[in-house]
Amino acid sequence: MLKAVEGASFDIKQKEICGIVGESGSGKSVTALSILRSLSPNAKIVDGKILFKGRNLLDMDDHQIRSLRGKEISMVFQDALAGFDPVFTIADQIGEAVRIHREKGTKRKRGR
Repeated sequence: MLKAVEGASFDIKQKEICGIVGESGSGKSVTALSILRSLSPNAKIVDGKILFKGRNLLDMDDHQIRSLRGKEISMVFQDALAGFDPVFTIADQIGEAVRIHREKGTKRKRGR
């Protein structure tokens, strides 16, 4: 087993924005993808916890974590090509955020 990141720890207060900088290969993307629980299927978090509003994100099921992504926790990729997962269609990836975060009771107008 190869450890991509070990011992990362930081605290972000409400309404703060966090930027992670470092050398290529230092684990920036893996750290952010771990927080979002968007790691590739062959990667796993083996230790630790990721607390958000007092809840451990590692204890959340897929539905719970998806409801947070894009609405309360987001990532802006430096490399635009890394912004989408090639395994899923663009429509599925953009549509997921829209479907999950659409306010209930809001009706869309045709053509929009």
